[in-house]
Amino acid sequence: MWKSPNGTIRNILNGTVFREPIVISNIPRLVPGWTKPIVVGSMAVLRQTF
Repeated sequence: MWKSPNGTIRNILNGTVFREPIVISNIPRLVPGWTKPIVVGSMAVLRQTF
């Protein structure tokens, strides 16, 4: 069975997931001077300590 490309990239980046920004042309941006989108990375694995 083929491995998930998303899972492979996530493993290489130690569990970090990057979400692609959603840009809608008819909704104004909060800061009009920004021309490039902001991409946020988050941990995909929940780490618990006991």
